Amino acid sequence: MEFPSLGTHCALSTCSKLDFLPFECDACHKIFCLEHKTYEQHGCTDNFSKDVRVPVCPLCNQLVPVNRGEDPNAKVDEHIQKDCKSDEKAKKAYSNRCSFPGCKKKEVSELQSACHNRE
Repeated sequence: MEFPSLGTHCALSTCSKLDFLPFECDACHKIFCLEHKTYEQHGCTDNFSKDVRVPVCPLCNQLVPVNRGEDPNAKVDEHIQKDCKSDEKAKKAYSNRCSFPGCKKKEVSELQSACHNRE
C-alpha cells in the first residue's frame, strides 16, 4: 500500500527522490532530501544571504568584511581592485640584490645568482 500524500520530492531536478523527512533550505525555501540539504549540495543561489563566513583575500590573506546579504565574491573582487596590498608583498619578496659585482638582479635570498656561478 502506497501513501501518495506522505513525503515530498526533492526539488533538485536531477534527483526528485521521494523523502519522508525532507529538509527545507532556509535560504531558497525549497524542499530537499538528505543528500541535497546543504547549500553546496543543491547549488543554492541564495546562500550568501544566510552564510556568515568571512572570506579571505587569496592574494594578501587579509579578511574581507561582507555585510549580510552581499555577495562575498563581489566584495573580494572589490578588495583586490581597491585595497589589496599584494603588490607591496611581491616587491618585498625580491628585495635582495645579487652579490656579484655589477649585477642588479634581485633574488629572494641573499645568495649569489645562478647566472654568475663559475665551474
